[in-house]
Amino acid sequence: MRKIDRESAIKMLNNGFKPADVAKELQISVRSVYNARAYDRQQDKDKQVVDINSNIQEYDDKFIDKLKSLNVQVANSILYTDIKKASLAQRTTTMAILIDKIRLLEGKSTTNINANVIASLNPQQLDILKEMGKSLIKSMLSKD
Repeated sequence: MRKIDRESAIKMLNNGFKPADVAKELQISVRSVYNARAYDRQQDKDKQVVDINSNIQEYDDKFIDKLKSLNVQVANSILYTDIKKASLAQRTTTMAILIDKIRLLEGKSTTNINANVIASLNPQQLDILKEMGKSLIKSMLSKD
């Protein structure tokens, strides 16, 4: 089987030659001319997909930068007095969300602990968890 000159076949087709004429000129089969055209079109499609993916990634990067900037602005606008005005439920929810996001950014697990895991803890471990919870609530309620 002979290797065809795809580039020449495509140039001839693009210049208006009919597939049969290209085949005759290059001494290849008409099927080879059609295969060269199909290959060329697939290459164009693949290049378009790469270009689109590159554009999407560039957009995502710019969008992420914009969100980071807005996040800093919002965080800087929250005053300590604003936090103190929030209800316990609002502060607890906010704290839980922040902990989750910090863990996510640190690459740590953000999965909630299964109730079966808690049930399997021994009494000493449960006491430690209770103390941690009390300490957390106390720090949230403190006036400092």
